[in-house]
Amino acid sequence: MQSTSDPNELSSLTELGNKTLQERVRKVPEFATSARWAASAIVVQLSESMGFEARVGFELRTPLGDPFQDVIAAWGANGEDAVRSAVQEWLDLALPAAMAIHSDHDAHARLGETQLGDRVYTWRLAQGALRAVGADADTVMAELGKRGLFERLNLAAALPLQREWPWFCMKLRLGRAADGTLWREGRLNDGDWPAGSALLQRFVLPGIKPLEIGQYLFLRRTGKRAAAHSGAVSPAVAESKPLAGKKSWWKVW
Repeated sequence: MQSTSDPNELSSLTELGNKTLQERVRKVPEFATSARWAASAIVVQLSESMGFEARVGFELRTPLGDPFQDVIAAWGANGEDAVRSAVQEWLDLALPAAMAIHSDHDAHARLGETQLGDRVYTWRLAQGALRAVGADADTVMAELGKRGLFERLNLAAALPLQREWPWFCMKLRLGRAADGTLWREGRLNDGDWPAGSALLQRFVLPGIKPLEIGQYLFLRRTGKRAAAHSGAVSPAVAESKPLAGKKSWWKVW
């Protein structure tokens, strides 16, 4: 396998990734009307083996302050196709959900609250579309398309809601490699997320062929108050009302 992480060698692909990204986000009203919204991409690695794999880093800046940073790996027949695929995945799966938690009037965000000890934390949550790639992708979408990977997530147990973070980005990925190896990845903001990895242990992949599944969930803590009574309450996401609308709403441009 040939691989490079040299920024000079990858500069043309980074330029392509950013051009592709900007062509899309400039059509989104928030980006077109406010300098507080910005997105950028950088290709951090390109590998060649039976095709090309590009690892692309993304940064999203919003009015909340702290930027959202993420890395997506995607395949293609050549380096350019791999970079375009990574940009497309980020635009389809991460960006719409990240934007939804910023609006007080977005019908696709869910409002709720969770009690931890003597404090009640209020939040706004948005779940991204589920992505499945591989020979058994249709089976996955039929089984998980409406529920998603976060169905059994317990917010109180899984998130450090007491922290003064402007937002929480949860990312779940699991799959089967071509050699049959199973892998799982749970990420919270820019670090490992043991609770997310544990959640993925509940899912059994169908078939025996290569498969990849991924989904994002964004949460913004909107406030806190003293609890009316003692005793921890930890509602699961599955107990909330389902997101309104259909998957096509993510295609906002």
